Amino acid sequence: MKKTPYIAKVYLLLAAFLIALPTIGTSYYPGQQGRFLIASEKIRGEPFGESVIYISHHSIFGAFGVIVNKPLDSEKLVQLNPDLQLPKDFPLLKMGGPVDFPHKAYAFYSELSKDVIIEDNRAQDMSVADVINSVESYPQSQVFLGYSGWGPLQLEIELLRGTWTIIEAPAETMFEQEDMSDMWYRLKQQRAPDHYIDQKI
Repeated sequence: MKKTPYIAKVYLLLAAFLIALPTIGTSYYPGQQGRFLIASEKIRGEPFGESVIYISHHSIFGAFGVIVNKPLDSEKLVQLNPDLQLPKDFPLLKMGGPVDFPHKAYAFYSELSKDVIIEDNRAQDMSVADVINSVESYPQSQVFLGYSGWGPLQLEIELLRGTWTIIEAPAETMFEQEDMSDMWYRLKQQRAPDHYIDQKI
């Protein structure tokens, strides 16, 4: 019975650590948020072969990003999802990744007065048409169908294996509408030095 207070303290400390873990994981872990991943030659086939991915969120609990160089053909899109309701003259859509594709959309937009990219509706349950309409007033915007996701430490392991390389590039790269066919080749030349990658993992 004398050990009960000690055990209680241990449980309290453990509980406090678990409560604080989400904050620790997001505040003190730099991750690759705001950077681009370039697929290595090890990856073949769709959707990740020769892909360029913008990492929007990254912590020890996982990563969320979108492929920025895979435009979607409108006719093929309707075939994949016949129930998809799109507004007239909708902008070019891109495949963000295999998760939730093609039934859920994710919008990124930029305000020219701020040097930031704001990821809009990741936590909202909106139709594809609503997502498109929600960003059409912004100077720069891009809607992605589906996203690319990684579980806890999964992306770190893939980086160590050389599956992806990291580059620093303007976030506005995701808004490119032309020359996407050679984006992978262009950005591949901007690979970060190995010592930089090792320090950031």
